[in-house]
Amino acid sequence: MRLAANFEKLLYTADGGAEITFSTAERTVAEGLRALGSGGLLDVKIEPHREKRTMRANAYFWMLANALANKLSVRNARPIGAEEVYKEYVRDFGKCQLVYLRNDAKIINAFRGTWEQRGMGWMCFPQPTKDGDKYCEVQVFYGSSCYTREEMERLIDAVVADCKELGIETKTPDEIADMLSLMDESEPY
Repeated sequence: MRLAANFEKLLYTADGGAEITFSTAERTVAEGLRALGSGGLLDVKIEPHREKRTMRANAYFWMLANALANKLSVRNARPIGAEEVYKEYVRDFGKCQLVYLRNDAKIINAFRGTWEQRGMGWMCFPQPTKDGDKYCEVQVFYGSSCYTREEMERLIDAVVADCKELGIETKTPDEIADMLSLMDESEPY
């Protein structure tokens, strides 16, 4: 069970424990939590709240990626798929970081396989090393499924700019902002 809540207070009890209070506007979920709590000990995970992007934002990105792929396929006389366009935008505008691994091909390949099995946008690029280097720098990219609203907005802004340049119709900036502002925790994205 998930719910968005604000931390309210922390009270220490006489027996050395603590009572932690949160407030939420999600009454139905809170009632479900009350019922769940009457069964005894619970495992509780608390982390900073992160808005989820809407399925509409994801669908809009893929619609534009597909239109761009079609336009580029005609222009380049080579078929280009929406997946290729997606990966290019993730590499150019997406979330990435550097990971350092022991310079061992087995370790690097195992890491790469585990990382890339998460999905299409989860890419891994080991950087060249010299003989004798103890560590290998690996650039990893995160798939858009874990992007925040701001990160997804950056991806959409980039594909919109390229679509406009090629004469592909896009939504207005207000329509895009409205679409990105609609967040729904129940959606998988």
